[in-house]
Amino acid sequence: MKTLILQNPGLNWYAHLVLTSVTILALTVSLGCNAKRNDTTEDSTKLDDKFANAYLKGDIDQARQSLKELIQQIDKPKLSPVNQTDQINQADPLAFAYARLYVLEKRAGNEDLAQAYLAKSREWLVRYHELSGESPEAAAAVVKSFNFMEFVDQRDKALTGGKGPKYFQTELRFLPAALGEANAGLGKSAVAEIPGLPSGAKKLEVVLVPGRGAVKPFLMGKYEVTQAQYQAVMGNNPSYFTNGFDYPVEQVSWNDAQDYCAKLTAGLSGELKGKMTFRLPSDAEWSLAVGLSEETGSTPKDKSGKIANVYPWGSQWPPPVGAGNYDPKLKVDSFDTTSPVGSFKPNQLGLYDLGGNIWEWCEDWWDNDHSCRLLRGGSWADDWAVGLLSSNRHGPVGDRRNGLGFRVAASAVSPR
Repeated sequence: MKTLILQNPGLNWYAHLVLTSVTILALTVSLGCNAKRNDTTEDSTKLDDKFANAYLKGDIDQARQSLKELIQQIDKPKLSPVNQTDQINQADPLAFAYARLYVLEKRAGNEDLAQAYLAKSREWLVRYHELSGESPEAAAAVVKSFNFMEFVDQRDKALTGGKGPKYFQTELRFLPAALGEANAGLGKSAVAEIPGLPSGAKKLEVVLVPGRGAVKPFLMGKYEVTQAQYQAVMGNNPSYFTNGFDYPVEQVSWNDAQDYCAKLTAGLSGELKGKMTFRLPSDAEWSLAVGLSEETGSTPKDKSGKIANVYPWGSQWPPPVGAGNYDPKLKVDSFDTTSPVGSFKPNQLGLYDLGGNIWEWCEDWWDNDHSCRLLRGGSWADDWAVGLLSSNRHGPVGDRRNGLGFRVAASAVSPR
């Protein structure tokens, strides 16, 4: 197998991978390989397919693991390349796999890990250019000016017929940049301006939450929607407890919350207009946000309360002082009714009040009969252990009560 050598050494590795229509592991097959080598190549190609499938679906944990397995498979000492062509064809996929890991971790906000992968990608890219006949100095100069982020983006477009993988059309890349947080990563927040919001009132912030399995990374409101935010968008404040701008809006129905999200989206301006859609979080997204492990059951009703002894604050009962805003009987806070959003410590993702203060509407139906929508999180009036489990859901309730509110989620409108 011959290696493509271009006149412009800076484009050599880029063109060698981007212009081919085969997967990166196909490059490891060359004339003269022994049977063991071919078996290993076949296994590696399966790993590459495994990575691609996970990557395109947005399952970043699986994509990351597949890349690590891919690297381990190619870089086994017992399979050290025996000639220059083999060495070049080893350097190609290793440099690219490390480049992918660099981009994944960079966009996830894991800067130290991203830089470690970038260093490994540079190391193998330098080796590639040296094996292609360039001096160490020339190879180092090419690599120094190489844009790894752009290269991976271009390779992804080539791999998917110009459309790009779904993962890079979602919040993990697009929304943080649109919100003015170019380096935003998992657990970091960005601000969306609401016209007419009073001076000094809390702004609408969204936090990037990592996906898992079928749930891709998404944006979730850092706080419950406040009375000031609701008033600015809807022109009214239906709350029973009107103690201040930053108290959560309550006495809102599921339909009220939907109307708010629609008007909030329609009112976006500037760089955000047409680029994001506000909505209610799904039940599965809410579970990820509160830190639950995998749940079993086909509906929220089936899943409700199934994970025992796991609460938003930890595993102990009753909750410790400062755990959140719950019924005064529990004696964990100083509020008799609702409290200003963000009054207690956030969880590990930087989200506030996922337990207590107000119940939060989710997008889903409670059961397969579509009898009602569901609520999560508990409120200032709750003191029962089962009701405050992170896995507990609330089903049949009245539309508007002074313990019912919501927080927003957001989706990207994929760029064309």
